[in-house]
Amino acid sequence: MKEQPVTSVAASEHGFHMLDDFLLGYKVDWPVNIVITEEALRRYAEIFCYLVQVRFAVLSLTEVWRFLKELTQLISRSGHSRPDILKELNSVMKVRHQVYHFLSTLQQYHHCNLSDISWRRFQHSLKHQVKDMRDIEYVHLCYVTDALHICFLSNETKPVATIIKSMLQQALEFRSCFKSLNDLSESTVNQLNLHSLINFSQVDAIKTRFESNIKDLYILHSKSSKYEELGLSRFWGYLNYNEYHSLKITKDVGCFYF
Repeated sequence: MKEQPVTSVAASEHGFHMLDDFLLGYKVDWPVNIVITEEALRRYAEIFCYLVQVRFAVLSLTEVWRFLKELTQLISRSGHSRPDILKELNSVMKVRHQVYHFLSTLQQYHHCNLSDISWRRFQHSLKHQVKDMRDIEYVHLCYVTDALHICFLSNETKPVATIIKSMLQQALEFRSCFKSLNDLSESTVNQLNLHSLINFSQVDAIKTRFESNIKDLYILHSKSSKYEELGLSRFWGYLNYNEYHSLKITKDVGCFYF
C-alpha cells in the first residue's frame, strides 16, 4: 500500500501525554445504563485512547516517510548522492520500515478483529442467546472483554501491552530524530550535511530497542497458547506471516529453550 503524505504531527518524547485529554464519553439513560454501565464506559474509553495512540504513532512514521522521500529527491538533484550518503539514508529507511510494518500490522490486526470477529460474535450472541435483560448484559460484557483482550489491555495481556507501549514510544522518538521536517529545501541540503538533519545515534538506539522488543514478543508468543482465536498468537501470525522475525531471531540468538 502506498503511504500518503500527511500534515505535520507534533511528536516528542512525551507526545502521548497530549492524548490523555482525548476521552470517549457518553451519557447513558435508563434502561440502557443497565447494560452499558459506568464500568463498561470506562473500558470503552480505555480502548478508544489506546487506538488513538496507535493511529498517532502510525501518522508520525508516515510523516517521516514523506521527509525521507523529499530528502532523497533533493540529494539526487543536488549532486550529493554519494554511495556513503545513500547507504546511511537507506539504513534509516530500513529502521523506519521495520517499525512502521509492526505498527501498521498492529493497526490492521485491531481493525479486523474488533470489527469482524468480535463484533460478529456479539451480533450472533444477541440473536441466538438473549432472552432477557440479564442475557443482554452478559453478552455485552463478553464483547467488551474480548475487545480488551484484542487490544492487549486485559490483565492477562499486560506483558504484551508493555512491549507495544514501548513500540509506540519508539515511533514518536523516531519522528524526533529528524530536524527541519517542515523546512526541507534544496538549499538546506546544500548547506547542511546529513548528520545535521538526522540524529543517527538515536536511530541506532531505537533500532536496538525495537529488535529487543521483537525478541521479547517472540518469547511471550512461544510461551502462549497457539490455539487462541484472539490475542498474541493471532497477532504474531499477522506480523510473522513469512517467518521473517522468527527466523531472524533464531539465527541471531540461537534456539530458545523454555
